[in-house]
Amino acid sequence: MTTPPNGPVNVLVRLAGHILFYTTLSALFLCSSPIFIILLAMPPRYTHGFSRLFCRAVVALMAVFLRLRYRVTGTQHLPQGGYIVASKHQSPWETVAFLTFLPHPSFVLKQELLRVPILGRVLAHMGMIPVSRRSTSLKSGTNQDAFLHQGKTVTATEQRPVVIFPEGTRTKPGDQTRYRQGVIRLAQYTRAPIIPIALNSGVFWPPHTFFKKPGIIDVVILPPLWVNQHPADRDDPTPLEDLKQRIETASSNLVK
Repeated sequence: MTTPPNGPVNVLVRLAGHILFYTTLSALFLCSSPIFIILLAMPPRYTHGFSRLFCRAVVALMAVFLRLRYRVTGTQHLPQGGYIVASKHQSPWETVAFLTFLPHPSFVLKQELLRVPILGRVLAHMGMIPVSRRSTSLKSGTNQDAFLHQGKTVTATEQRPVVIFPEGTRTKPGDQTRYRQGVIRLAQYTRAPIIPIALNSGVFWPPHTFFKKPGIIDVVILPPLWVNQHPADRDDPTPLEDLKQRIETASSNLVK
């Protein structure tokens, strides 16, 4: 007699896989922590290189124990040099996986993460861009100035991508929330192209759940969006509306 897909045997197999995944992940983190600490005394490029290896190992553990893989399409849209990635945000998965295929990215993240022991020092050393959640639109002078200056340093001087989640928080597949203006202000200030990214990670990695679903996460890199290249007509959508429409339409197509 064949065991149903959601039968007790299958549940036990999935449970064992998740326990092995989290156990191995914890061991990997413990073994890697001293290396990250040592790398704090070296140039950031070494920390970026080791972080990529670490994230690739995490992704490999997901494939082995959780049967969770991913595929990226549209890589031809990634330009050389600095640019801004504006991505849909559905789970913690993308904060790990993006480090495996983007060249030394700098994430825009909440300021509180820099206070986490070890992790905060590593993030700061890698040139991540902290923002205060109390200023969600980045309109306040000091917060906005630091954000824009750091973003220009990363894209123009260091020629690296900046990753920003315009929604400012994770959303469930199919859900939408307002997009923050920070990504458009950064593009206007740096004159760097915005690369929209759609994905469906939330289908396989639901929030606040122990079990992850096996399958293939799709990441779709969309054509660049240039801001302030041509004067907009009165009836044209604003750059932020255009960006949101591109990302949401492509992401919705991935969860149908």
